[in-house]
Amino acid sequence: MTDIFTYIFYLSLLFFLVISTYYLKDKKLKGKKYYDPNDLNILYVLIVIVISFFVGIRFEVGNDWDGYVTDFLSLTSNSSFSYFDQYYELGYYTLNWLVGVLNLGYQWVFFSSAIIAWYFYFKSVPRYIIPLFIFFIFTDEFFFSGMNLVRQFTAMALWVFSVKFIIDRNLKLFLLSIIGASLFHSSSLLLIPFYFIPYEKLYNQIYWMIIYGVSLIAVFFLDLSTIYQNLDLLVLALSDDIGTVERYARYAESGRLAAEETSLGLGFTFKLLVNFLIIMLSKSWIKRRPELKPYLVLFFIGAILFNIFYEFQLIGRLTNYFLIFRPLVLAYIIYFYWVFKKDRIIGPFIIFLYFLILLAAIYGSSNMCCPYQFHL
Repeated sequence: MTDIFTYIFYLSLLFFLVISTYYLKDKKLKGKKYYDPNDLNILYVLIVIVISFFVGIRFEVGNDWDGYVTDFLSLTSNSSFSYFDQYYELGYYTLNWLVGVLNLGYQWVFFSSAIIAWYFYFKSVPRYIIPLFIFFIFTDEFFFSGMNLVRQFTAMALWVFSVKFIIDRNLKLFLLSIIGASLFHSSSLLLIPFYFIPYEKLYNQIYWMIIYGVSLIAVFFLDLSTIYQNLDLLVLALSDDIGTVERYARYAESGRLAAEETSLGLGFTFKLLVNFLIIMLSKSWIKRRPELKPYLVLFFIGAILFNIFYEFQLIGRLTNYFLIFRPLVLAYIIYFYWVFKKDRIIGPFIIFLYFLILLAAIYGSSNMCCPYQFHL
């Protein structure tokens, strides 16, 4: 449960972001002779700063908040702290190092990483999609998980941004983006092979519906405990050679990698239905925008992984890299049905249901997001 202030805060922040970006979406930038939907002006930067400010000053918000703060204090308490004496990736370590050298508080680490993350989320889509994209990042609980999985949330932003270069077939910029993501979470290096997938050949609505149905059978009717146990053993086997896996070995040893983090409640069922609805609604949209198939295929991969491995924490972390495309795909589909299909029911209906899910997520303190409190 939470207090009324927390509801007012999160809802006010969401409305501010959606309304302000909606107002800016069609404006020509100063000095530009034509409208470019991919350009951001200084007002967008100010919006990013606003959201990052409130992420930065939060106090005891997020499951991993205490761990990040403790690590920051440990790193910066020694004036000669070294990169090789800790386990964070170079990018996140550098943020801690710089903030420590400047003798600033831990809030600046959260603030800086949030600026990087939200800037690249904004840059990942055209301006006319940003209001819907932000709405679904919030209501799909990625905003809350971003205050928990700080490093991965930043890496995910660079990964989402990098898909533009898959579409443009620009391998150099794609690799540069993934390397940037790996500076915050090394697991993002596992995403490099996805550049080479033949996305244009992978969309078949009927096949997707069948595969998704089979994965649902696995969720509700099959005992996957044996698979989870073997995955624990695999993590332990790989931990000696792969640094990214090594940090999860202690969870595998204690059996916490297979902890039931996701309950089979109303929110879980709702997202299963939304995933299926996206498959149903995607055909008309992707026919009009076939170049955007990578977003749809990557989302579908995430939906299948989530269905089968929702209880397994390590694969759940990997699944986040694909489920983050659900807000993006939803934003595109709803925009398409509203503007081109002239459908005035589907979009508002989905938005309303997601808004209810957001209220429930706040009430249930998703990712320990509540109560929201801050410390300057």
